[in-house]
Amino acid sequence: MNYTRRGALQGAISYVYIGDIDGKIQNDKKFPEISILGSRFYYNSTIPAHPNVGSGAFSGFSYTSSAYGALMSWTWDDDEQDVESRLKVSFLLEHADQSIDTGFTLFDFDNDGSQEICYRDEKTLRIISAIQPIVKLNTAASSTGAVRFSKEIRSWTGFEYPSIADIDGDGSADMIVMGSYRGSDTQGYIFAVQADPLQTSFAPAPKVWNQFMYHPLKINEDLTTPLINLHPLKMQYVLEKMQVHRQRRLFIMQILCRQLFQQSLTES
Repeated sequence: MNYTRRGALQGAISYVYIGDIDGKIQNDKKFPEISILGSRFYYNSTIPAHPNVGSGAFSGFSYTSSAYGALMSWTWDDDEQDVESRLKVSFLLEHADQSIDTGFTLFDFDNDGSQEICYRDEKTLRIISAIQPIVKLNTAASSTGAVRFSKEIRSWTGFEYPSIADIDGDGSADMIVMGSYRGSDTQGYIFAVQADPLQTSFAPAPKVWNQFMYHPLKINEDLTTPLINLHPLKMQYVLEKMQVHRQRRLFIMQILCRQLFQQSLTES
């Protein structure tokens, strides 16, 4: 799938991120989205829209003047016969990041089984739900809309992304990002942002986020490393059959790994 970048921007294209952000089903199957962060693009033809969002979902798409590019998500089209055309666009999120080097985090903040996007560009920290195919940069935040949370946090950006952890032990996830109050600031801060406890709470999260390539089963909450690293897909399959919710599955898998680690110490 080819597109032309506008060369005025400094950045290239980001890491590839994979996760189910819309929860939609095709032919009784769930296919995750494959997402990248890119600069402005100009297709030589119509953007190939996935059937889940409708053939005309991106017709006439144009950027907001202040947007530097878009996070673009592709999804496998199970009905497409042409192998080279099976990946189709299912979601576009405008961003304001000239570097195109920032990352984003997928986390199920509202425990509905689909992951929201947590992203902070040069201007704003947002939680975005892919309930509509296009989310413009100026979309206002609301509890039921595509932008569930928005807070102005400035940054010149680099290779960074939000960390998610329950750092205050209240049972609700916190977002941890670097930034400043103004783009002209010469010093920055570490912001820990949480939901308003009087209005809502986020899903529970582990207490640690220990490294850039984080995975919840690779580290215990006391920062010890599990001696026995069980394959997460096998454990996930069993817990799904038990109808255990995704966030709880992660905790159960952590507990099992910790118990096996302690058992191995006793036996040795």
